[in-house]
Amino acid sequence: MGWNDRNASHNGVEERGFDLTIAANSVPGIYWVPMDRPSERLVLLGHGGTSHKKVEYIVQVARMLAAKGIASVAIDAPRTKKGTLHANPGRHQAVPQFELAGSVDYLDRSLR
Repeated sequence: MGWNDRNASHNGVEERGFDLTIAANSVPGIYWVPMDRPSERLVLLGHGGTSHKKVEYIVQVARMLAAKGIASVAIDAPRTKKGTLHANPGRHQAVPQFELAGSVDYLDRSLR
């Protein structure tokens, strides 16, 4: 995992971008944490397969949790050289295999 330069802050909440590498694919994510105190709890936020990790309701929930002292994280589907469907609508000849299987199943198999 590595932090990237996609960082921001909003009303006492720090937002940090990161990338994981799983099975030679990049998995982009965002980590939200309260700026004024450390968090001992972490919540994984999920979004629909055609949505994005920073869709409005995910950001709102992440900020609400951080205001209560709880960190959270959201990830997108792994990026291949062709990219993901939700990041590149209409640009695929076929659905990437990891999206057919579902991102959660893909990650589960890749982490074993």
